[in-house]
Amino acid sequence: MEGFSVPMFFSRIFPRHVGAARGACLTRWNLGPHLLLGVFAILSCTSCTILAASPLLIQQTTIPVLKQHTALAVSNDGKVPYQRWRIPPWDDNLRYVWLVGDYDYRKHDSVEIILYFHGMHAKDYYSAFRKELEQVVEQRPNKPFLFVGFVDGPYVLPGSRSAERWKSLSEAGKRPDKLFAAINQVFRSFRLRFPNVKKENTSIVLAGFSGGGRVLHAVGNWLAKSKDDPYAEVFRSRLTKIIYFDCWFEKDVVETVPTLLETNPGMKIIATVHMKKPLEHASILANKYGLKKNKHADELVGLDGRLVIYRDDSHWSAMIGRLRQAL
Repeated sequence: MEGFSVPMFFSRIFPRHVGAARGACLTRWNLGPHLLLGVFAILSCTSCTILAASPLLIQQTTIPVLKQHTALAVSNDGKVPYQRWRIPPWDDNLRYVWLVGDYDYRKHDSVEIILYFHGMHAKDYYSAFRKELEQVVEQRPNKPFLFVGFVDGPYVLPGSRSAERWKSLSEAGKRPDKLFAAINQVFRSFRLRFPNVKKENTSIVLAGFSGGGRVLHAVGNWLAKSKDDPYAEVFRSRLTKIIYFDCWFEKDVVETVPTLLETNPGMKIIATVHMKKPLEHASILANKYGLKKNKHADELVGLDGRLVIYRDDSHWSAMIGRLRQAL
């Protein structure tokens, strides 16, 4: 059906009827079979075309699986170009991750893995982030990072866009085993290419925008309540920063954030706020810690720079506009 044209199809079916119409009216009896045949053929061909070109089917069949002994794709200059992978067990329902790293990792022995969770849409947003990420590389040339964006399955029903959307990756109160599996596989595949990067020099950053903040919320709650869990202890030792892009929706964040800051002295928490709930919770935390306003920027800073809150004019600017500053 490739290259098939619907207008051409019509011209083959009806030319004699169009000519006959100039001399006499077409009867419903004569036209009926042709119409039925034409409609059936169009629906059949259209259906084939839709199925053949469906981005969902293409996505499911073309995104490779990142297996235990699979290495990331790299360029000749030692960089990690944009690429997409499915990582079991979090690869059902068209879920995947995208990665990009614009450094020559052969020259470094450390890396910061930034795990990013977007909102309610099944998009990877690389095109929106590309220029910002390139600017981050320019402003921190000696602190390499690998950006890993998690893309949840596409929503079909309204319920798919609920607060439960990200439970498949990290559920509140439970250890995020699927997230750990994804992190470990990404790092394993990265080191197959760059064994010079040391495990002890690897750090993790969690970043979430809007609905993607549900993952941060779940992980934060688990960390705050799992002081004696060996898994939590190891994860804390790697986690250096949590970035909430306009996603402080749950009220218990006013308890979780202080606990995280108190139990993890080396951790930094950054938040951008615009919507009503995030603003309300930011105000509570600002008063609790007596955050000071920076005269040269619309931000509140406290705890020797470990807690930073940015105020923005729109939901979108709270993400794109602050990406460089937050990272």
